[in-house]
Amino acid sequence: MKIEVFGVQNKTIKVKKGDNLLDVLLDEGYEVKHPCDGKGKCGKCKVTVVKKKEEGLGEGKRKIKLACEVKIKKPMQVYLSDKKEKSESK
Repeated sequence: MKIEVFGVQNKTIKVKKGDNLLDVLLDEGYEVKHPCDGKGKCGKCKVTVVKKKEEGLGEGKRKIKLACEVKIKKPMQVYLSDKKEKSESK
């Protein structure tokens, strides 16, 4: 399964069902604020998520979610704030 990430750098990422979105974004080098260490308490890891009905077909509803609370179940598009930058350290 794949997710599409849009922000400073647009990218398609291969993921497994059940992966945590915050973990995936961090593993891919995206800097996502998460001072509560992904416990859902600070509200800093907000992203806009569009769950797709089928891979490659159409869009669903846009929702603002905390990346640390999103378990990937279906293909989706993820929109990061323009303020977040791709890490140069990876």
